[in-house]
Amino acid sequence: MRAQLSLFFAVALSGCVTAEFVRTVGVDPPARSPDDVQMTRLTPSRPTTEIGWIRVTAPDVLGSGYDEALTKLRRSAGRHGCDAVSNIQENSQFDGQTSWVVVTGSCLLYRDGGRGAASSLPPPGGGRAVAPAEGEQWQATNPNR
Repeated sequence: MRAQLSLFFAVALSGCVTAEFVRTVGVDPPARSPDDVQMTRLTPSRPTTEIGWIRVTAPDVLGSGYDEALTKLRRSAGRHGCDAVSNIQENSQFDGQTSWVVVTGSCLLYRDGGRGAASSLPPPGGGRAVAPAEGEQWQATNPNR
């Protein structure tokens, strides 16, 4: 019974993933495929312009919050025309009833005219990737797992 109740809450809360985009400059690039958005914890070495930031909040039900938040972050970035999302940071919050994962990142446009995503490395434990910046040896782990 407890497993069924947990599954019910997981399904009910899965629709509660929210993304907030705040534009910081007056540039409105066309949307792009989320698969073409580079995701990195550091600022890429290519010349960029930050056009906004994104904040995603997801319930951390059965440990799926981090992966769901990264997926939503990538989709939101593509919808707003970002070439990359950098400085990705995550933390956890607890509101007394639910654990939440909050992921933030800067939305960037490449200034060198090129568009294209870096290849992705799977994060520790699998799931959607956050790629290392050029020259970065990515050894980070997700403290929320």
